[in-house]
Amino acid sequence: MGFFKSFVVDNLSFCFSLRTHNINSMTLLHRASEKRSLPRHIDELNLARLGLISMQSRVGAGSTSWKDEYGEGDERMSVKCIGTPQYLVPFGLDNDIIGILCLFAAQGFPATNAVTGTANHFLRASGLDTSGRYHRNLHGSLMRLSHTNSHIERGWHDGKRYRTVIFRHLHEIMFDTGQSGGTIDQDSMITVVLPPIIAESLRRGFLKPLSSGILGELTQPTARALYRLLDGHRHTLDAPSERLQEFKVGLLEWGRKARILNLSPDKIRRVLDPAHDELLRAHYLASVTYHGRGQNQSVHYRKECGRKAQGFNPGMDSPRLPQGRPC
Repeated sequence: MGFFKSFVVDNLSFCFSLRTHNINSMTLLHRASEKRSLPRHIDELNLARLGLISMQSRVGAGSTSWKDEYGEGDERMSVKCIGTPQYLVPFGLDNDIIGILCLFAAQGFPATNAVTGTANHFLRASGLDTSGRYHRNLHGSLMRLSHTNSHIERGWHDGKRYRTVIFRHLHEIMFDTGQSGGTIDQDSMITVVLPPIIAESLRRGFLKPLSSGILGELTQPTARALYRLLDGHRHTLDAPSERLQEFKVGLLEWGRKARILNLSPDKIRRVLDPAHDELLRAHYLASVTYHGRGQNQSVHYRKECGRKAQGFNPGMDSPRLPQGRPC
């Protein structure tokens, strides 16, 4: 059954219908930030949970692939990323390019799976600055996301069953430049084509909201990537409208899911801790605690529950939290 919500992206108002699979309570609420104004953000639930982009701000010159396996028996699944020597695996700021998903919704979930806009349009939809440095970063992100293959065996959920899929985040890209061999600039017109598996999932409504207010307060790509991963794990695939208030996970397992390429416990914590600090300051998390020692460590997250944690904006309608459920 469909439902309609009003939405603003880059000052463009539009309405769209979400076809839902038992996620009717996952409404897209108004979000706001005191620090910077961002468009509304959404995330495809599989992408949010699988963490296909490393949250590290940098990766080594030889970082061209990674692989992860988890589960047992018939429920065992694997996730593999295969990049290229030229562009490496996706990382860091590449996570912010989820703004493309917002533009896909803004343009009415086109049947061609294509999203078109200026370079600045793409950057603003991703909550990024429009300076020359970010044009270069956008160029690098688009190249990595269109050159990297993701292999997911028995791990992509379609709302009913688990599927095996192989895709690139961006199926095709097209853009113009001011000169031969140039890179994306403020005048570039860009078209990206989403892979069918992502586009179809978005059309079915297998998605979740992200708070633009919280994203606007997070200054580092690592913090925004961890927010996306954590928020994805608050929703279970069998009952995505339910949200966990607390989440506990082994440190090594969490390092793998965050796609931290050096899995020594100290390295994992050095990557996570600055992101934890930002999420605590933004009042998304109420607490983060480590338990145990060495490779047996675990990390325990407790979600902040309050208006700021919900992206509450007193100038707009108050979000109504479902009774009897965690915020």
